[in-house]
Amino acid sequence: MLYPPQGGKKTAYRRVSTVAKLLDDKGGLIDWSASMAMIGLMRSKPLQARVSAITARSDDPYNESKGALKEIVQSATQIAQAQGRADYGTAIHEFTELMDGGLLDWSYVPDSLKGPLEAYEEATRHLTVVDTEVFVTVDDEALGLRVGGSMDRLYRHAELGVCVSDLKTGAKEPSYPMGVTTQVAIYSRGQRYRDESFGGSPQFTDGQPNADGTAFRKPLHPHLNKSTGLMIHCPLEKVRGKYICEIYALDLDAGWRNVELGVQVEKSRRPGKLEKL
Repeated sequence: MLYPPQGGKKTAYRRVSTVAKLLDDKGGLIDWSASMAMIGLMRSKPLQARVSAITARSDDPYNESKGALKEIVQSATQIAQAQGRADYGTAIHEFTELMDGGLLDWSYVPDSLKGPLEAYEEATRHLTVVDTEVFVTVDDEALGLRVGGSMDRLYRHAELGVCVSDLKTGAKEPSYPMGVTTQVAIYSRGQRYRDESFGGSPQFTDGQPNADGTAFRKPLHPHLNKSTGLMIHCPLEKVRGKYICEIYALDLDAGWRNVELGVQVEKSRRPGKLEKL
């Protein structure tokens, strides 16, 4: 809940990651999630017994036991170690932040992550960290869009200047760039935010007040490149026999057009009430 620019009470802001996925068809993710749940179910006799009991007592087990079945799906997915990859991805983000700040103690790094981190260190040597984990808000009245979230990095690139960047660890991220391009485009249109209970991340003490003076906003950077962003691609697994980390340029103008189209598509999915004849 954040204060909007026009003042008034705190209001709900959507997550950047949610808006960035408005155009995703989610087909691949649904297939992956279903597969993980099946694998986990086959590895757990207790979960199999619960599903059998629910199925045995009803002709319509899903509608009559939605809550229990969703809980079983979550448990089965965790058993299949689907969450393990996400945890490693989170760890990579945290370790790279320490590395960028010159604070990484390699003795705490698991062997499985040393390869990716060494590749990251080599690939980003020519980049200068301007800021990390910056919380921003986007308030676009024309689109009716209020979004908030924390971006990974602001980097200074020798040719591109100051750019918003996002670290991705999935093996196939470069093959499906729409999501990350849209996500980084949203961040690039954002402003830093603080109010009386949240000093900003990172904290700041200046900024332009909203209409009530209850919140303050300021630009991400006075020389931000809003046309080109960066994706730092650091897969957790080896590629062609070695750990890699590669940097890709993102077209943020195209990314913002995705946002505009996504908002239109979302509205079209919620048509007005039908008129009965």
